Amino acid sequence: MSFRHLVLVVVIAMGAMPAVAADINARRLITDDCTGCHGNEVFSRQDRTVSSMPGLKARVRNCTAVAGVDWSTDEVRAVIEYLNERYYDF
Repeated sequence: MSFRHLVLVVVIAMGAMPAVAADINARRLITDDCTGCHGNEVFSRQDRTVSSMPGLKARVRNCTAVAGVDWSTDEVRAVIEYLNERYYDF
């Protein structure tokens, strides 16, 4: 394997790792900071009010403000991505 190929493999592998960590962190953040106000059923109920990606982003940002949590931009993004992949599929 050439050095160029090795570098490409390492870069691809490094790019994949944060996504896995983000899912783990997002799940933890939701468990620690969101379920005090509601359970996971709000994400999958028939009459849910979130119906688009912009709506999901707005809801997560609003909920963090209401809950008084101090999530980083990356944490907010990870939660949005996790919720979309797990429940919404926008």
